[in-house]
Amino acid sequence: MSTFILIDADAISFLVCTLFVAASLFAMQTLHKNPPYYSWWSAAFAIGGLRYFITYLVSIVGLHITVFILDVLFIAQALLLLQGTLIIQERQQPVWLILLIGIGLAIWGYVASSLSFSWALHDIPILGFYALIFLLSGITCIRNTVQMNIPTSIRLASGGILTTFGIFYLIILFLKPETNLRWIFIAEQSFLVTLGIVLVFAILNKLQGEVHKAANIDFASGAYTRHYFFNRINEELKRAQRYHRPFSMALLRIDQFANISRSRDKDTSDAILRHYYENIRDALRDVDFTGLTASGEFAIALPETDAEEARHVAERQLYCSKKMSIPGFDESNKPNVYITVLKSDSNDTAESIYHRAKNIIDNKIDDGVHPLFY
Repeated sequence: MSTFILIDADAISFLVCTLFVAASLFAMQTLHKNPPYYSWWSAAFAIGGLRYFITYLVSIVGLHITVFILDVLFIAQALLLLQGTLIIQERQQPVWLILLIGIGLAIWGYVASSLSFSWALHDIPILGFYALIFLLSGITCIRNTVQMNIPTSIRLASGGILTTFGIFYLIILFLKPETNLRWIFIAEQSFLVTLGIVLVFAILNKLQGEVHKAANIDFASGAYTRHYFFNRINEELKRAQRYHRPFSMALLRIDQFANISRSRDKDTSDAILRHYYENIRDALRDVDFTGLTASGEFAIALPETDAEEARHVAERQLYCSKKMSIPGFDESNKPNVYITVLKSDSNDTAESIYHRAKNIIDNKIDDGVHPLFY
């Protein structure tokens, strides 16, 4: 990548780009898994801010820095963007090919700068690659419609800025950069700052989602809280009643869990709940969901599930519960597990279907219609 963009810097640029690097690094950590491509892009733009940081140090300290080092920074930034783009497209990432491209461009930059090639011979291959990666990343993000992890506005803003970056660098290919240095510098920095703002909004949206999710999740078990679970159940029941679709609920209770909690410390009790919840979750479909409705009691919502299918779910859950190992318990003293399933009636609410299931387990009723498994 060309060094002509990097030979001018001032204190304001230093401050702005240092803040941008901080935002990018924070985005890498905050957006690490969800969505994953933002982590790669944040790393790429952290390197972009680092270029200005290095430029400022060079300008005030008078350090000697080779064109090759700056080329490597630009190439690394482009390759990180490419990796993020491949993730969006859900392609198998050919890491060896990405590294091969990077090594090839870095060698070209080193040879070209060592032989004092002209701007066109030295910079156009690297600058062109860089521009194409920005265009590919931006267009891919704009066209992407399957990612539900971030708001559409943030996704489109990111894609728009990346596409504009690509067009910007393509335009530079047809300019005499030495006569437009200040304009190029200001434009690139403005794009960086704008993208930094988008990253901040993406971070805030992610954190807001995490806070909202934390309020609806039971800390000890990882299941939904009773209040949130019942709200979800009522939504599913209304949908099932409106469209005449089946809906069932299973209720699983760890027998004598209150006594277990009193005889063990809180960390052990929480670990037991976590083990049971993970065991339940791993045996369910994606559309099913689980709530902790009482101490040692999990309710399982089964949308689009009739009575016969629900019985299979209960049998599978009981089998998995008996097979799993629980810290601090051997096979002889593992607690019993009771589970029952009910298909919803036309006038059911979350409370009514739950209390019917609770009554079956409380009284150990197996009437053949709503069987009890233990």
